[in-house]
Amino acid sequence: FLCAHFGEYKAGAQNAIKIGYDWEKKYPGVYFGYDAFHKAICLYGEARNIAQLQGNSCTASPSLSKPTSSLYKKHAEKYHAMIDSWVKHGAPNHVHHLSVLNAEKIALLSCSQFVEPKEVCQLYEKAIRDSVRGGFVNHAALAEERYSDYLFGIDNKAEGIYHLQNAIGRFSDWGATRRVEQLRVKLAELAGGVTFQD
Repeated sequence: FLCAHFGEYKAGAQNAIKIGYDWEKKYPGVYFGYDAFHKAICLYGEARNIAQLQGNSCTASPSLSKPTSSLYKKHAEKYHAMIDSWVKHGAPNHVHHLSVLNAEKIALLSCSQFVEPKEVCQLYEKAIRDSVRGGFVNHAALAEERYSDYLFGIDNKAEGIYHLQNAIGRFSDWGATRRVEQLRVKLAELAGGVTFQD
């Protein structure tokens, strides 16, 4: 949970792989839906980080990881498939999760092959709308931040700044003051030292 919301994708991805998928068997009857979503976000996030380090033209923050992005992608897709299955079986609280992960999957795909940026943007915008509609301001904030990372990665600085500001506003609404502070520093760095107010 914290790794996903604080952008610590490497730690979250490694933890997701270490724990594996046996938690449902170990703890029958315990609900792990949100955990699966946060693990998938970290896995997709670190996969994009690695893809960027390997010289592919996609968005992500630098990371010092050595494994290939396909390792993390494989595990992300397993969690993604779980959530997709839950939504197909009528789990309404996972609709927005699925939308965010759909955007993440296509954004990662854009690292290795051409994907029309408009397609990726539409998926992120749907993810933000679905999160807001469901009342999940924290996941709307997370989707805004991930969308911003994608936009900076395709050199759309103006839109990247806009969505990073939206992420800051949504994290502020959620009460995540430490994350707001971190993102304000990130925004100032990406915007060339310009400071912004809420």
